[in-house]
Amino acid sequence: MKFVLVVTDTRGKNLAFVSRELQILSLKEAIETVRRGDVAGAYVVERKTGAYIRTKASVPKLEQFENIATTFKSLILYTQGVRTAENIPSLKTYVDLFTSSLPPDQPFITLAGQPPWKVLTADIRRKVIPQRVNIFASAERFNIDPYQLGAILIDEISWLNPFEEILDALGVKIIGGNTSVGIAQIKTDTANSIIVQGFYNPNSDDSALPFKIGTLYSQGYGKPKSNPKANERGIQIATEFYLLAKQWLTES
Repeated sequence: MKFVLVVTDTRGKNLAFVSRELQILSLKEAIETVRRGDVAGAYVVERKTGAYIRTKASVPKLEQFENIATTFKSLILYTQGVRTAENIPSLKTYVDLFTSSLPPDQPFITLAGQPPWKVLTADIRRKVIPQRVNIFASAERFNIDPYQLGAILIDEISWLNPFEEILDALGVKIIGGNTSVGIAQIKTDTANSIIVQGFYNPNSDDSALPFKIGTLYSQGYGKPKSNPKANERGIQIATEFYLLAKQWLTES
């Protein structure tokens, strides 16, 4: 076994390990695997504070843990298409391996923007359909198009899809932090901030609510645009994903 990606916390502690075969291990599982001798070029270091894994000096520099590691924050930014997170070789390697592992004979979605990747259409549909009641209820409450809301969820779920198992392995470690919450991934700090700055009023009588929030989506965080223009990701949401949402949410 060979690790191609290591995800750390903000202090640089390794928390999740991903092999070339896309096997995802927690720190505890990885330590056990290394002790069995199943990982090439790695060894376990024992300390009073606990055990951790290091790469041997003989391992090529680009394959050493410090060079294939990325923080949980950078991983999340990567799933959101943030430019500063795109030039992380280990994440690109993982996405390439994930994409190449998809069955070639099944329909898939190719995500717009950079970095591009593919996800199985059936996987995304399977996650959207159970939200049908919530989508229509929310759309009715806030007087917005349910299929546009469904299209946004398709986009968010698709971008997160390749990393779900990694995030599951990290889940226990990140609870309580400023993580994205809910199916549409809004951060707790962001929610508080946009309320304080007046971009969103939790008062259900605020008739401008849907339009204020809509101008923030996929445009970067800042003052809502008076004449917002969609990027290629936004265009995919408004066209391809809108049609998918309408198809899936109206199926009997």
